[in-house]
Amino acid sequence: MNITVVPLSINDSQDELQELFEQLTDNPSFDVKVLATAMNCYCAIIKQKGRIVSFGALSIYFVPDKGYVGTIQSLVTHKDYRKCGFGTAILIYLESKAKRLGLVKIELTSNPKRENARKLYNTLKYIKSDTSVFYKNLQ
Repeated sequence: MNITVVPLSINDSQDELQELFEQLTDNPSFDVKVLATAMNCYCAIIKQKGRIVSFGALSIYFVPDKGYVGTIQSLVTHKDYRKCGFGTAILIYLESKAKRLGLVKIELTSNPKRENARKLYNTLKYIKSDTSVFYKNLQ
């Protein structure tokens, strides 16, 4: 199976991404044109048979005591295409982008229920942090 990672385009299918994101979260809200053109956000996809089957994003921000840091967001592969190396390919592509941009660190979060994703992160040498994430919904 040929794996080619490419940047998300404003011409890519909203519906195909919707289907993917629904496998990751309830009620996803996004606009493919915004994702494809957002500043400091690099979205990558893999297509098979003309359809988007894997997606991941690298969001970049500045941390005063760390420098520029990247966060991997919304890494998801269609359930029919898992265990084919697509998640690995997306991560390697985004890591390469981060290195070219001079980032000092990449972070990601993963739900403990996503055991296969966590195995992938361990395989690719991601280190589990001891910090807890706190958040507050503003809407």
